[in-house]
Amino acid sequence: MIFRTHLAFAFFIGLFFDFKSLIFILIGSLIPDLDTSNSKIGRKFIFSRLLNFLFGHRRFFHSLFFGAILSFFVFLVFGKYYFMIFIGFFSHLFLDCLTKDGVMLFYPFEFKVKGFIKTNGIIENSIFLILIFLIIIKLINLG
Repeated sequence: MIFRTHLAFAFFIGLFFDFKSLIFILIGSLIPDLDTSNSKIGRKFIFSRLLNFLFGHRRFFHSLFFGAILSFFVFLVFGKYYFMIFIGFFSHLFLDCLTKDGVMLFYPFEFKVKGFIKTNGIIENSIFLILIFLIIIKLINLG
């Protein structure tokens, strides 16, 4: 999935929590793509090429193992918001598991979880539009 779909999905999930939680969920949803300089977040992160060289894309950074490590360190720094980071992180993994490229969810094991959706294809773009619609409905109902 592409940046905007990950962000829309995380934003939608975050609407069911308080504002600070929403911010942590959004951040968590972007973290897995730090391992590629082709992503919007990876372009801003100076070490993304190094991470890609060391780990590859959709491998270690797209694994539950990394999510657990990340959550532990976030817990040490931010306390209870570690779970919000993990929710955002897992939302990213969930969406990428639906794509044809899939992810190595249980890295270092080579098993890949794959779906049927082409990244930035018509189905993903439809999901994005549905998410935007749901976000608008949710925001209207909050007021």
